[in-house]
Amino acid sequence: MNKNYFLVILFLFVAVISSGQSERHLVAYYPFENGKAKDYARNGGKGKIYGQLQIVDGVKGKALRFDGGNHNIVFKGKVNRYLRGKKDFTISFYFQSDDLGQRSSILGKRTRCDGHRMFDLRFANGKMNAELYQKEYPQIKNNTQAIVPNTNWHHYVYVRRGNTVRLFVDGTLEDSGQIRRIIPIDDKAYFAINASPCKGVKATGNLQGSIDELKIYDVALTKKGVHHLFEKNIRQFKNHHHDKKRTHKKEHRKNKNYKKGHLKKEYRKEEHHEKITKNDSDEETNFSKKN
Repeated sequence: MNKNYFLVILFLFVAVISSGQSERHLVAYYPFENGKAKDYARNGGKGKIYGQLQIVDGVKGKALRFDGGNHNIVFKGKVNRYLRGKKDFTISFYFQSDDLGQRSSILGKRTRCDGHRMFDLRFANGKMNAELYQKEYPQIKNNTQAIVPNTNWHHYVYVRRGNTVRLFVDGTLEDSGQIRRIIPIDDKAYFAINASPCKGVKATGNLQGSIDELKIYDVALTKKGVHHLFEKNIRQFKNHHHDKKRTHKKEHRKNKNYKKGHLKKEYRKEEHHEKITKNDSDEETNFSKKN
């Protein structure tokens, strides 16, 4: 068998396995369409929005923008079942920062600002920080980081597998860490966006930026699985923008044809009116002359 042919078959096999892994274990999906935190996977429950969030263009359709005000989204549904205790999980989302110098919490699960069995994905000084912390004895802490290069949209994936955590940016593994024990995440805490109890501590403020395409998986995606997810997103977004562009062209062509047809119709009306007027005029009508 040709070596190149074998490699192609192997690549396709791995891609199918990775795709199956991500689709099968997707438990919550929030595309934030129409300004709502509806779960399109129908397993995690909807989120409740507190305050007025702006609806902006996202990587696919619409996204929600946090303008630095005290607005947040709290998820009190079944999604918390997958983000508690010692369970493995994966969180995938797109984020566009308005200010690289901000200090704020993007999303996490914690009840107090003291490191009590929590995880928190924070933005600070141009870096994405993923904190996993247990203050109680034995004290365990992990902080994985990734540099955010600009204020464009970027894809972030946080993976916890046992006592190992990984942080991916745009399909690439940026940082990972291993701790000596698995931290049991507090069951009483709700998963939330921009709702950290640490606001006001160490210059931590409200979130400034937009979030889109939030997905929760009940397994720890592999490195290949994360890369496949990123590549799949790119293909879907390209197709979405292409379809949107094609629809816009069709509508423009339809409006153009309508205008043309309307103008022709109006022209025919005017032409017909001229004929009638001309035929009814005294100059063209033959009357018998009086002697």
